[in-house]
Amino acid sequence: MTPTGGEVAIREIADVSHGQGPSAIRRYQQKRVVSVLSGIDEAVTNSGEVNSTLRKRLASLEAANPDIRFEYGGQFEETQESVDSLFRAFIVAMLLIYTILATQFQSFSQPLVVMAAIPLALIGVAGGFLLSPKAIGLIALVGVVGLTGIVVNDSLVLVDFINKRRDRGMVLDEAIVEAGKLRLRPIFLTSVTTIAGLFPLSLATESLPHLAPMAQVIVYGLTFSTLLTLLVVPCLYRLDVDLATRVSAWFAPMKRWATDPGAAAVDEPADRTAE
Repeated sequence: MTPTGGEVAIREIADVSHGQGPSAIRRYQQKRVVSVLSGIDEAVTNSGEVNSTLRKRLASLEAANPDIRFEYGGQFEETQESVDSLFRAFIVAMLLIYTILATQFQSFSQPLVVMAAIPLALIGVAGGFLLSPKAIGLIALVGVVGLTGIVVNDSLVLVDFINKRRDRGMVLDEAIVEAGKLRLRPIFLTSVTTIAGLFPLSLATESLPHLAPMAQVIVYGLTFSTLLTLLVVPCLYRLDVDLATRVSAWFAPMKRWATDPGAAAVDEPADRTAE
């Protein structure tokens, strides 16, 4: 059709020839794409292994065609996006836990002592899945995020008990020893009840495959962190107090100068007079 409404034969404005072409042209982000779809046997492998194998086999094809970009999507891409969002959620959870603990203890270093139980739990999770024949899935990573809020309970009880004993005037070492003795039973029973409640679920890998990995993560992490919390956290608390004392001693002259700038000027002539 012309702008005036008339019609012009296509042979008058173009050279017509017969040939083969694509039945449909698809574009993604303004670039022409060709999609290759396939399914995988999840009983034999997973999307991560499939994409890893494809990358190796297509490496020579990619090198021979530098003007073509290969992207691997589908379930593998969705899994990567989920893992990235879980990582961000893990960071947010750590920051929120630190903020709450810092508000409660009114300290910047004691929350780190309490949160030391988190890496201890992750050691247990890694060791548990090394012994397990199944790979870590997305549900297990969700359990890791939830585990961060559970394992801090034991160390929180321990540190809070030490602080209360020190507020009553007890010596530091005695407060740490007494906390280990009197808080052993509550910490142990709290962890055992949680582990016992989730242990049957962790064994239901066939009937509940979407929930069992999460329970396994909590069982592995809580078991390992409970045993180490009673040993590591008191030592970290003692180191934290020693470090805080040394830092205070280092910055004491600067603090005196900041609070009373005339003190140094007053003291200097007095010393010279005495000499």
